[in-house]
Amino acid sequence: MRTPLLAVLLALSAPGAAFAAFDDLGAGGRGPGMGDAVTAIADDVYATHYNPAGLGQLERLQVGLAYSKLYMGLSDGSDLSLSQLALAKPLARGLHGTLGLNVNLFSLGGVYSENTLGLSYGKLAFTRPGTGKLFLGLNAKYLTHSVTPGPEGADAFDDAFTRTGSPDPVLAGAKSKGAMDFDFGALFLSANRFSAGLAVKHLMEPDVSFSGGGDKVPRKINLGFGFRSLWMKMAADIAVQQSPAGTQDKDLVLAGEREFPTLDYGQFAFRGSLGFGTRGFRRITMGASYRINRIQFDYSVQLPLGGIKQTMGNHRLGMTFHFGSPTPEEQYSSELLSQLKRMRQRAEGMGYDFTDLSRPADLGDPSLDPVMAKIRTGEYREANRTLLALIDTLPPKPEMFHLARRLDIVAAVYPELLNPNTKWETKASQGVQAFLSGQDREAAFLAAYAASLNPQEYRVDKLSSKVRELTQTDVPRPVKGRNLLQELQARSDNEFRGGEYSVSLGYSRDALVIEPTDLVSLQRVGTNQYMLGRYDDAVTAWKMALEQVTNAEEKHALQVYIERAQNAKAGKLPPNVDRPAKPKASKGASEPEPEEKRPPKVDALDVEKLFQAGLEFYARGDLEQALAKFRKVLSLDPSNVPARKAIERIGRSGR
Repeated sequence: MRTPLLAVLLALSAPGAAFAAFDDLGAGGRGPGMGDAVTAIADDVYATHYNPAGLGQLERLQVGLAYSKLYMGLSDGSDLSLSQLALAKPLARGLHGTLGLNVNLFSLGGVYSENTLGLSYGKLAFTRPGTGKLFLGLNAKYLTHSVTPGPEGADAFDDAFTRTGSPDPVLAGAKSKGAMDFDFGALFLSANRFSAGLAVKHLMEPDVSFSGGGDKVPRKINLGFGFRSLWMKMAADIAVQQSPAGTQDKDLVLAGEREFPTLDYGQFAFRGSLGFGTRGFRRITMGASYRINRIQFDYSVQLPLGGIKQTMGNHRLGMTFHFGSPTPEEQYSSELLSQLKRMRQRAEGMGYDFTDLSRPADLGDPSLDPVMAKIRTGEYREANRTLLALIDTLPPKPEMFHLARRLDIVAAVYPELLNPNTKWETKASQGVQAFLSGQDREAAFLAAYAASLNPQEYRVDKLSSKVRELTQTDVPRPVKGRNLLQELQARSDNEFRGGEYSVSLGYSRDALVIEPTDLVSLQRVGTNQYMLGRYDDAVTAWKMALEQVTNAEEKHALQVYIERAQNAKAGKLPPNVDRPAKPKASKGASEPEPEEKRPPKVDALDVEKLFQAGLEFYARGDLEQALAKFRKVLSLDPSNVPARKAIERIGRSGR
């Protein structure tokens, strides 16, 4: 291709083979920085191009301007540029949907041009609390393209690329062509911050050939998936479109974006993507943004790794204007930064370590009543706002800083958890209450239990992970098909069978943390306490179980066990003789009898694993289970000095 015009002539005169007209070139500066993988994001004015359904998310007027230099550095000197204007006007802050306008002007050195004028509309079509929101949108557009021939138009080339002396049959006719077209979009935002989007572009496959040769713009389908948090977004897009060879082009792009808001210097953002697909499509993109007040500047570069060579890529500049009052999300982001900065300054001023999460909060402090009212109703984001405002006005207390830090963690996952009416929601709410009051072990187990009751709820699993990480609490992970309660019961059963009564007791107590009235666990606690010679504790556990039993036969069995423990305490029964088996419960299996113990084979590796397990329990403060592990070590290796010293140290602690 020695001249830009020759390239255009060959592309346009090839009968129905080029498919070059109205290629998807992206829009603005932000989307191209993410490799145009924003079908499931589409949360700004350029939703008019990427997915008109995304317009339904907007709550205030936005105007975008962008200019792009495409495939800079081509050997033929081609000057490809794209200018764009986009506008989005929410109706009643989006209550009645959002109207959009987009204008694209593509030019090849003044020789060839493509213009697109589009009118879009997007609106919330369906919503259900706790499930998500569905947006639908439509973009009606008018496509025109034209060519301005030079001398080559009057002296055409033949198939052998020699001049014929006759006018080109295509360029001798019409020099421009226009056609109507439509795009359709759908966007689903789930309650757990995931999203899915569908955009069908060139729905009508309009014929834009100059000579009526059937040069249709092929339909393009984009399917996208995304995840968004307050300052981060991740996305994946799959694009399918017919290729010039008549096959299907299939491209995949993975992208991410991270925002870095500041109080004094505006907001920075960085993004990038990696794309690959059929016909050698390979591309990386990078982009950055800077936003100050209501103006946002975007820059991106797209570098092809396959296909077109000897190019410096596509470079894009964009500017977006945001009019009207900030959205609730923007207000919360700004307010959170401001309040946290002031809170940190006040905390440091009184010598408080802001990163310390171990201090329990006094939730009974009367000054916290407005905060507690929000916490009790599950309005965690509002509770955080209220608390930060109180910290700004009241004398500083370390407990308040502790509570604010933890509320910030909870609100980032669950801004709201209103009216819990399912078991997992109730347990999640209880876990949050325990976490905010500094009851770390209870919080970790309750949150993990809630996550195990509803594995499909991503946010509760994220909450559980955060609580476990911050409280340094080790919670058993259930095997597939069990919830946490069932897992703890199974582990207690296994340890009991092996004669590890202290370890079995620990698992049963953990089960009672998440289900205080669980009959199976109460009975197991009583049996383990009996086997350890703690008869008063056994009686207490069995009496609590007795309150839960309705079956007369089971009640009688428990009363026999209580009497037996009382006799053992009085010396009327040898400690480990005629021990009670667990009564047959209406809900579960009977208490298993421990297998007859045989002298174990001593394995140095097993001894070391047991000793390390004992150290882990000791470090977490679970002395009973640590003691059981160290005793097991001595039973296998009586000469093990570290285990003996560890038992002596636990004994000196009075536990």
